[in-house]
Amino acid sequence: MVESMIAELYKVINICLGTPPTSFTLNLKDEEQEARFSPRTFYERMIAPHFALDARVSLGHDPRPSASYGRNYCIAHSSNMMSGLLQSYNNQPMDVLLEVMAKSLAAGSAVWLACDIQRIFKNNDGVLSLKTHNFEQVFGMPVGTALDKADRMLFRATSRNTSLLVTEVSLDALHQPLKFGTARKTAKTNAVKNTESEESIKDAVDTVDKTKAKTKAAKADAAKRKTSMGQATVLHVDWLREYAFEIVVDARFVPPGVMQALRDEPSEELPIWDPMGALLS
Repeated sequence: MVESMIAELYKVINICLGTPPTSFTLNLKDEEQEARFSPRTFYERMIAPHFALDARVSLGHDPRPSASYGRNYCIAHSSNMMSGLLQSYNNQPMDVLLEVMAKSLAAGSAVWLACDIQRIFKNNDGVLSLKTHNFEQVFGMPVGTALDKADRMLFRATSRNTSLLVTEVSLDALHQPLKFGTARKTAKTNAVKNTESEESIKDAVDTVDKTKAKTKAAKADAAKRKTSMGQATVLHVDWLREYAFEIVVDARFVPPGVMQALRDEPSEELPIWDPMGALLS
């Protein structure tokens, strides 16, 4: 049935989004020139020489009794391509994931992370920690501690709903990870902001009076400040133990025993609705 619908689905996508280009033009601003690529040649020339996709491996943390550490798992129907690879991972204790993350980041290699950022953690300070909310002090009793991570997965109280690119790690005196962080957006310098603001005002004056131009420039400048003041997300180890599920990391930083399990262990297929496959939906 899937094969018979491919042509129909492709037609619908083309009508709604447009026909995918066979090639595209990339503006290379640093060298003030342009280059024309197809998707494949773009990968071969711009990505493959600097980033080895085949060298990345996926490690997961599923503490449910039904899951075994050291075993490989894959998610049924998780490929977005015909005959493509299924989403797969090797299940490991959280201590292994934290160790691998710390080694990778210390060497300057970023880590992809799948996690569960629940509503109570979506605050403005960008800190994910179990200690940011002291419910026991407010209510006089423990809150949210009745279920551990495995039970929350069993009862669908947690699932992988967010992916982050982790780029930083902080270690203690014993070189154990304390917290991790995502990249902070680079804020524009005042000189750049002032230049852009002046150009925006000049363009506006050509079509509207000076009062409207100043208003428009002020709004534009405020929007620029808002988008340029990117805030990093800090992920404490206590939070990761409860709400992190999977990482993708360079194989160089994975212990040899884990790599052997990735290569040799058989893979068990999980249904698409399994909590470990929730990020796909």
